[in-house]
This record gives sequence, structure tokens and C-alpha cells, in this order.
Amino acid sequence: MPLHRVPKCAISQTARLDQLRADRAVEGLRPYLAQYDCFPEGRDPKSSPIREEELKELVKHWKLHRQRNFWRENTTKVVVFRQGVVHPSPMRAHVPFALVA
Repeated sequence: MPLHRVPKCAISQTARLDQLRADRAVEGLRPYLAQYDCFPEGRDPKSSPIREEELKELVKHWKLHRQRNFWRENTTKVVVFRQGVVHPSPMRAHVPFALVA
């Protein structure tokens, strides 16, 4: 039990830092999203942000969505990213081990 309260700014800073780390991890999927043409027309695959729609397209290309209750169990971008890392694909060789665990 801490002796003092943690300030709200420290809590929000930690949450933002975690979100930044997750977004940076998802950036590792950009080559695969471009390869499978998951970005819609009019969006630049090199610079546009990666949204959940693009990740869903990649999951469909890898046929991970055929697992029972896949979308119910994997609801966020980070969880879908981790499922992609677990998937036996060439991507696994390019992802640091710390992100897999």
C-alpha cells in the first residue's frame, strides 16, 4: 500500500505512454497492411494512421477471423495486434520478442 496518493497527472501520463507504446507496436504491421492492400482508396499506406478497419482486413487475409468468437474476444487494436504476432506468419520474425509475451 503506497504511503501517498498518486497524482492524476501521473496516472494519465502513464496511460498515454502505454497508448503510445501500443501504437508504435501496431506500426510494425504497416508493410503487411500495404502488401495485402488493406488501406482504402485515397489513403496513403505510408503515412496514414492505422485504424481498426485496416487491422480487420489484415485479420481476414490471414484467416484468423474464422476462429470461434474471434471478434468477441479480441476487441481492441492491441489485442488484434498480439493475435497477429501469434499467427505463424513472416511477421513474427520481424517483431521483437518483448511484444509477443
